[in-house]
Amino acid sequence: MLDIIPKEIKNIFIIVFIVGILAFFLGLIFSNEYLYIAYTLGVMTSIVSNSFMLYISYKVAYKDAPRSKMVHRYIAFYIIYALVMYLVTRIINDKYAILFTALGLLSFRLSIYFYYLIKKILRKWGVRKVC
Repeated sequence: MLDIIPKEIKNIFIIVFIVGILAFFLGLIFSNEYLYIAYTLGVMTSIVSNSFMLYISYKVAYKDAPRSKMVHRYIAFYIIYALVMYLVTRIINDKYAILFTALGLLSFRLSIYFYYLIKKILRKWGVRKVC
C-alpha cells in the first residue's frame, strides 16, 4: 500500500507531524496549554484520521471493499472529532481551546494548501526541483 501513496501525501504527513511536535514543545516551553494540549491533540487526531481515510480509500480502490465502509468510517471520524473537541473542552474549559483544537484538526488540510502554494511560488521563481 505504501508504494502507491504519492510522495506529496507522504511529505504532507511528515510536515503535519513535525508541526504537531513543534507545537507541543513550544507549548511546554512557554507553558501555553492551548498549544501543548489542544492543538497537539487536534493534530494527532488529524494524522490518525487521515491515515485511516487513506487506508480505507486504498481498500475501496484496489481491494474491492464496499463503498459503504468508507462512508461509515467518514462518519466515525466526525464522531471522533466531536469527542476530541469535548475532551479538550472538559480539560481546559476555555473557548480558545476549542479554536486551537479545531485548528489542529484542520492542520492536515491547511498543510496541503500551504504545501502546494509554496510549490507554486517556487516554480514561479524558476526553481525546477521542488519536494
